[in-house]
Amino acid sequence: MTDIIQFSGDAVDSAAQRLGLELGTATFPNPVDYGVGISGNTIAHLPKTSIDDITLEGGVFRVINTNTGLRPDGFSQYGVLAVWRYDVNLILQIYIDVNGLKASRVVKIVEGVGDWNIELDSGNSVNPLDYGIGGVGGEAVLDANNNIENGLFKVTSSSTNVPLAGTATLLVNRSSNVITQTWDSGAFRYFRRSTNTGDTWDSWRLNFDSGNLINPVDFGLGDYAVGTKSDLKSINLDTLHSGGLFSGYDGNNSNASTGGNPFPTDGGGFSLLSIKGINDVVGEYTTQLATRFTHILDQLRVMVRSSGALGFGEWVDMLHSGNTNLDVFGSDGGAKILAQGVFVNPYKATFLLPLSSNGVPVSITLGLGGFQVTKNGFDNVEDNIPPSRVVLGPRSSYKLAEIEIEGFSGHTSGDPVFLRTVDASTKITVNF
Repeated sequence: MTDIIQFSGDAVDSAAQRLGLELGTATFPNPVDYGVGISGNTIAHLPKTSIDDITLEGGVFRVINTNTGLRPDGFSQYGVLAVWRYDVNLILQIYIDVNGLKASRVVKIVEGVGDWNIELDSGNSVNPLDYGIGGVGGEAVLDANNNIENGLFKVTSSSTNVPLAGTATLLVNRSSNVITQTWDSGAFRYFRRSTNTGDTWDSWRLNFDSGNLINPVDFGLGDYAVGTKSDLKSINLDTLHSGGLFSGYDGNNSNASTGGNPFPTDGGGFSLLSIKGINDVVGEYTTQLATRFTHILDQLRVMVRSSGALGFGEWVDMLHSGNTNLDVFGSDGGAKILAQGVFVNPYKATFLLPLSSNGVPVSITLGLGGFQVTKNGFDNVEDNIPPSRVVLGPRSSYKLAEIEIEGFSGHTSGDPVFLRTVDASTKITVNF
């Protein structure tokens, strides 16, 4: 027969409390100490009003919108809060909201609640590839033609379709079907583009900077506003102040430059070197040098002009061996002295013409007029000597042309004589 012992209500409650305490602290581990909550098999609601409460004990708790406290930016008010107490002074909290976003922080009794540290992954963060920050692990480029998505990638000596062999980085930027690639080795930087999602690519082009090349703008070979070797088609030359080397058309062409065209009626093209000077409140100071396109020396024209406070001045022809000859000897008419000479024998006189050339004369061209030979500048030895008797002597040099005239008689060797013109048609041109 079993004996039944009966207890009063107060005695039962007291015994249960003592038994529960003994089971929780001595006989069985306290589940709270292992983060399994305080209500047994289900996650209990947060026992405190605020998730910032620094007196929270260890456990896993359900958090809803009525719980106060600072949640991570962008997180839902609903989620799970896991709490681990390291000691009486330090608590670690991890918050996972109902959308799977996860963050952690440290709570210290003295310092208070720390900032939330959000864990980045594909669920709660943007994809770094979308912002050109590289592939997983910094992927190496095998064939640059195949790198068509945003990213920053490693280039190795085995990479193909790159501008130069060796190690570098490849930055890829994509907008719809337009893709740009920038290859950078540190010493050189190249750029190219594809407009059809990588099916075909432009050629690699070297970027100029102070690290890999001199700046061509510093040497008058281009300008960011216009560009080197730019076409001057229908451009007003009076407004061109950018430094650079350009090509244009003269005034007879339908695409001719407007403004002060250097060759308004020549019927051809020209090149123009623009040298940019200072620019102040008074005006822009620029020099323009233009040359005609031609392979014929005597048709070559070189023009120059400059701008100042009142704009560009007039074009001025530059003299050269094609449009003028400084080694031409003659006069504007009448009996004028060309050169002084001497009789080398009774039959021949030699005269020396000073030259301004750096070459040895090869021939002379004579005008239609005849010549005079006189003694002492006045005594006429012979008048109207025909050009056929005047020849270039064999002893000409860089700076002197020897002119010989034969057909005289009865003169003394060593006598001085003068070579004179008859009129404006008397002329000697020295050729080189």
